[in-house]
Amino acid sequence: MEALTRAHDYARSIGTASLVAIQHGRMIDSWGEIDRRLELHSVRKSLLSALIGIAVAQRKIDLDASLGSLGIDDVPPVLTCRPGASGPTVTTDSMSSSTR
Repeated sequence: MEALTRAHDYARSIGTASLVAIQHGRMIDSWGEIDRRLELHSVRKSLLSALIGIAVAQRKIDLDASLGSLGIDDVPPVLTCRPGASGPTVTTDSMSSSTR
């Protein structure tokens, strides 16, 4: 419970509107008006960072792995238009762009 008390104290100190703590898929604590809709901005980076951190801790992601060891090449694909389609044609070989 000490950890939840620290979480509440921290949430108050940064002006958090509400907080929900989930453990093993169950809500174990909440604070504030959790049923009220809030307008959120710039959440994606923080959420992905937390999820990646969890995956690293569970050894599901190896931060030292190279793209090659994961079977990923970093060569951009060659993009072209189909015959009869209009739009830009871009090739990585020439790095030129034209319109058909």
